[in-house]
Amino acid sequence: MNLEYYKQQLLSNWNIMRVVKLFLSFVILFQSVQQHDMMFGFLGGVFLTQTLLNMGCCGVGSCAVPLKKVNTENVHDIEFEEIKEIK
Repeated sequence: MNLEYYKQQLLSNWNIMRVVKLFLSFVILFQSVQQHDMMFGFLGGVFLTQTLLNMGCCGVGSCAVPLKKVNTENVHDIEFEEIKEIK
C-alpha cells in the first residue's frame, strides 16, 4: 500500500466512535507513561495505530473499513406527476 492510501484513511470517515477510540488510546498511552509500564504503552500504541488508520485487529488491511464509492453514472432526473384528489 502506498502513502496516498494511508493519507485517505487518516483524513476520511471520522465519526464519534473513532474520536472516542482516539481519546481512549491517548488515555492508555498517558497512563502507561505515568505507571512506567512498557506493555501498556505498546497496547496504547496499537490502539492508536488502529484508530488513526481506521483498521481492525486482523492485520494486513484485511479488516480495513472500505471507502464508500458513489456511483454517479446511474443518476437520472426523476419526473413527478401531481395527482389531485377528486371530491
